[in-house]
Amino acid sequence: MEFPQKISNSTQDQNNFLFFRELSLLIGEVVDVTNTGVAADTEFSVVHGLGRVPSEVRLMVKQGQTDAYLSIRPGPTAWTNTRIYLDCSSANANLRLKVT
Repeated sequence: MEFPQKISNSTQDQNNFLFFRELSLLIGEVVDVTNTGVAADTEFSVVHGLGRVPSEVRLMVKQGQTDAYLSIRPGPTAWTNTRIYLDCSSANANLRLKVT
């Protein structure tokens, strides 16, 4: 979701901007990771488009997913406005994450 760089001085425009900003914080973004890397418990990065540092990441289970018995946790690198860093208990896993 893109936010305007400039907003007008009208109260309605400012309210709309705040509404969409708050909505993006609630909705977040779903990101598919096609491969967590060749070794378990090794940090990998995930690009996101939130435009801010995320507050949490949730693992989602996709229909037909066979590697659903895994866990993710934050990696040692700090998260940024464009990337999160995670460790996964399984090598070469395909993940669907909800980043908020």
